[in-house]
Amino acid sequence: MNYGLTQRHARFGATRRWFGVEAKERFLKNLAAVPRSKHPRLISDDDSTSGMSVLIPLVTVDQKPSVLLTKRSIHLRSHRGEVCFPGGRKEPGESTTETALRETFEEIGLTAEDVDIWGSMKSIIRRQADFHVTPIVGHVKDERVLETLKVSDDEVQSVFTIPIEELCKTAGLTKFKSKNISYTLPLYDCTDFKVHHNAPKEYLHSTQRIWGLSALMLHQALTHLQPDGYNHDLVIKFF
Repeated sequence: MNYGLTQRHARFGATRRWFGVEAKERFLKNLAAVPRSKHPRLISDDDSTSGMSVLIPLVTVDQKPSVLLTKRSIHLRSHRGEVCFPGGRKEPGESTTETALRETFEEIGLTAEDVDIWGSMKSIIRRQADFHVTPIVGHVKDERVLETLKVSDDEVQSVFTIPIEELCKTAGLTKFKSKNISYTLPLYDCTDFKVHHNAPKEYLHSTQRIWGLSALMLHQALTHLQPDGYNHDLVIKFF
């Protein structure tokens, strides 16, 4: 038996099952059916005025449907050490998708050719309310590209993937309240993840916490990807 060929067939089958054409169509159908949001951190589907965008990369790793995330360098001025998605500010003339792909390439070396873009989700207002961020969902077509990433260690300490099953299992809630507003956000504390890059001599904790803006984006994606398997208490209230 050609064991290597069998492995490749199994990997292709898993990718096709989880992130193939049918999965993409189901995601887009679920996305289109979502009503306008009443959540104070979400705005309409119009991302034309979005100041930033990020890529939410879906990828099958070790035959497990997973999501790729990064951990920001602890040497950055803002949001140091936080778990997030690759992305950044738009440049003049760019679309939100072009921004997400450009920033992803600059941060971790993942090219636009490596990613099949599925679509954009609702934009999210930053806590400071100064601008909003649009999450772009895309599928990394071949997990082997994760073995040859060119990571900018000045910006990114770590690149890792978390199985969707782990994300669904560890989903929790956190509440925010101020004088004028109060709202609930999702939270994830994951211990099952695969590291694809970590900057030399930099410590990586055994638990990765996803919260804030990144958790909002992830929650949206999981709601559209796994409406039956992602039974989160926040699903109804969120939209």
